[in-house]
Amino acid sequence: MTKVVKKKARRLKRTIRRTLGTLFLISALVVAAIPVDYLQAEGEDVTAEAGAEDGIMAMDRPETDKKITLGLNSDVGAKYRSNIPDIPNTEKIYSTGDGKFQFAYVKSTGGGDTMIAVILGYNKDGPLEGGVLTVPDKVDAYRRYFANTTSTDYAYVAVNKVDEFLFYETWEDEYKDGQPVYETEINEEGKEVVKVDENGNPIIKKKRVFKPCYYDDRSKWEPLGVDNLYRSRDVDENGIPNDPSNNDSYEITSSQDKQRIYGAEVRYIGNQYLVADAKGWHVEGNIEGPENGIFAQSGNIQTLVVGNNLSGIGNYAFAGCSGITEIELQNKPMTVGTHIFDGCTSLQKVIIPKTMGTIPDYTFYGCSSLK
Repeated sequence: MTKVVKKKARRLKRTIRRTLGTLFLISALVVAAIPVDYLQAEGEDVTAEAGAEDGIMAMDRPETDKKITLGLNSDVGAKYRSNIPDIPNTEKIYSTGDGKFQFAYVKSTGGGDTMIAVILGYNKDGPLEGGVLTVPDKVDAYRRYFANTTSTDYAYVAVNKVDEFLFYETWEDEYKDGQPVYETEINEEGKEVVKVDENGNPIIKKKRVFKPCYYDDRSKWEPLGVDNLYRSRDVDENGIPNDPSNNDSYEITSSQDKQRIYGAEVRYIGNQYLVADAKGWHVEGNIEGPENGIFAQSGNIQTLVVGNNLSGIGNYAFAGCSGITEIELQNKPMTVGTHIFDGCTSLQKVIIPKTMGTIPDYTFYGCSSLK
C-alpha cells in the first residue's frame, strides 16, 4: 500500500508542475504582447523634443511603428465620453456666421447656468486659408434666414437666447412707385415746396425700417450693442416677420433672456453628428466610426490649432484628415475620445501640453508619417 501511495503522490506532483508551467507560459505570452513603445502611465511626461517650450511636448515615433499606445486604460475613450454633453435631437443647432461651424448652445456639464458651445458640424467644402484650421475659442450664433417662403436662397442672421431672429433699426431713403419722396416745407408765401440742402439739392425723405442682423452686414449693427437690437412679435413658423414693414411689430430686446447669443465658449468637439434638413441641421446619432467624425476626412486641413477653452474632443474627430501635417493643442487639461487622429497619414508633428493627461489607445493609429 505504501508503494502505491508514493507512486500516486509522484504523479500528482508532476501534474501540478505541468499545470503551473503552462500557466506561467501563458502569462509570459500575454505580457509580451502588450505594446510598450511610448507607453505612458497617467501623470508621466512624454519626452520633450529638443528646443520645445517648457510645458509643451513634441511627440515622435519610428516610421515602422503603426500604432502608438499612450494610455494604460484601453477604454479611455468610453470613459471620457460622459464628459462631453449628449445633445438631444430636439436641440436647436446654430451656425457661425460664415457657415464654417455648427454647434449646440447648452448648459455646461459642470452645473450652474453657464452656457457653452459644443461643435457638432464643420463645412468641409468651404475654403480654408493657408490650410490652417483654428478651432475657435468663442462663437456667435446665427441661423439660416429665408427672405420668403418660396426662395431656396438664404443668409445667416443673428439669433437670441430663445431662438428668435434679430433685427436692427435704421433709416433709409423713402420711395414710392420707384420714385424718391422728398421732404417738403412751407415757404414765406405759404406754399408747400421741396426742401433742399445747403447745396440746393432736394432732400429725400427718410423712413424708419428694421433689417435682419445679417452676418455680412455686422459692421452696421454690432456697434449698436446687444441692448439695441430688436425681435419681431409677429412671425411665421420659420421665424420670419409676416409683415416686415410693420414697425409696430418690433420690440427692443432689453431683457437678457431675449438678447443675442454671442461669445459662447467652445468647450467640446462633440460625440454626435448632424444631418441637414429644410431649416438647418439636427442631431442624427452618435459617432461610432470615421465616416461620422465631425472633421473627419477633411482633406483641406493641413495645420490644426485648438484653443484654450476646449476641454474635450469626441471620437474620430479628425480621422482620415490626410492633409494634416501638424497639430497644436493649447496648455489646458483635456479629455479625448478614441481614434481622433486615426489615419492622418501626413501628420509629422504633434504638440501636446503636459496637462492633457492620459491619451487613449489608437489616438494616432495609422499616422505613418510621425517620425
